[in-house]
Amino acid sequence: MKTIAYLNVRYTDYNPELVYLIEILTVSDGQQNLYRTYVNPEDEIFDYGLIYEFGGTAEILESAPIFPDVYSQICSLLQGKTVLFHMPSSKLALQAACNRYGLPLPDANYINSERIVRRVWTEHSRSGYGLGSMRAALDIPSGLSSAEATYEIVQRAIIHTGSSLEDLIELANKPRIRLRENSHIESMAGNPDGPLYGETIVFTGSLDRPRKELRDVVVALGCNFADSLTRETTMLVVGNYNNPTVLTTGKSGKLAKAEKLNKDGKAFIEIMSSDSFYMMMAEFTDAFEGA
Repeated sequence: MKTIAYLNVRYTDYNPELVYLIEILTVSDGQQNLYRTYVNPEDEIFDYGLIYEFGGTAEILESAPIFPDVYSQICSLLQGKTVLFHMPSSKLALQAACNRYGLPLPDANYINSERIVRRVWTEHSRSGYGLGSMRAALDIPSGLSSAEATYEIVQRAIIHTGSSLEDLIELANKPRIRLRENSHIESMAGNPDGPLYGETIVFTGSLDRPRKELRDVVVALGCNFADSLTRETTMLVVGNYNNPTVLTTGKSGKLAKAEKLNKDGKAFIEIMSSDSFYMMMAEFTDAFEGA
């Protein structure tokens, strides 16, 4: 039986290059082996919140190997295999770390398991399909690593549908049919009673949710929504869904403009990936629950 790998990669400071934790669960003939390592990001870290959540400390990261030191092990576990990961951020971070050190992404068949979840459990098709939410919904033990939890979610999907893993992968790979949106989305003022009143948000890049849907949610939370980036913008969300524009190449015009305004001291715009944005928004509304 061929080996299947389940991948989880964590990064900090909204920067996918700053990988600090890698988990790879390999499953073959019913045998499971978990590879788990902390990684020294080789940079000053400002946000230790997520790192602490996953058991890391400054001391652990300082003594951990750097990414090139674990790269050969990662390749041996992923190369040529089917690799499932939950939400785009794991593959995004692995790609970013490889790019940072001039290393090729391990050649594998990468499958986003959240697409399996959204198509198997229709009640989670638009929200609640993140790893945390699915752990709770399927009563997956909290002691399991994220890579192990991803494996459990896929196994529950196999049982729920009576399908094979190959069938579920084929289901995940089917393209989503979406109506074309207008290139310009009307700006809208935020709800003055919302917890994020005073913020002005702009989106750029490829997102896995319609911009009108995102606009309606953030406006209800108090954010002003704008389609164009100006000095008044306070938050720029960079979409990375199937298009990792937060990497060093392929920057959008809005991202380049925001970086220049910040560098010139003409604005203070917080730049974050869409994955990080969803996690932040989950604190305020279940529309982003578990993202």
